[in-house]
Amino acid sequence: MPLERPYTYQVLERIPGEPQTNQITEVDKVVAVGRGMKMQDNLVHTEKVADLLGAKVGATRPLAENGWYTHDEQIGQSGVTIQPQLLLNFGIAGAIQYTVGMNQAKFVFSVNKDPKAAIFKESDVGYVGDAVAFAKALVKQIESK
Repeated sequence: MPLERPYTYQVLERIPGEPQTNQITEVDKVVAVGRGMKMQDNLVHTEKVADLLGAKVGATRPLAENGWYTHDEQIGQSGVTIQPQLLLNFGIAGAIQYTVGMNQAKFVFSVNKDPKAAIFKESDVGYVGDAVAFAKALVKQIESK
């Protein structure tokens, strides 16, 4: 014998939730990653930075082509154009195909081990060093606050 219980309900009020975007083109903070992250396992560090800052993660074309990120997360000429208030670039060389998609960002901070990387010309502040090590250190710094 199945249990059956009639349920009745009444809608008392409808409160619309605040719309939340998942589109990288509509957010104020983006953490972007490139080949300088070396391997997919290292992306956990930049994804943690993004999580701690309330940012979305974007990527260069090679990372999207590898299947590490989607086309909707690919920044650049063959991807999307972004205009965040803050853009953190990790391990991105700065090819023109990428920079045309990010050059409207308000403040750009970039990390690359090559002091002559083109990305530094598009950046407000740059750090010459290993992107993976910098991401790990940044996570520790943010979490300690």
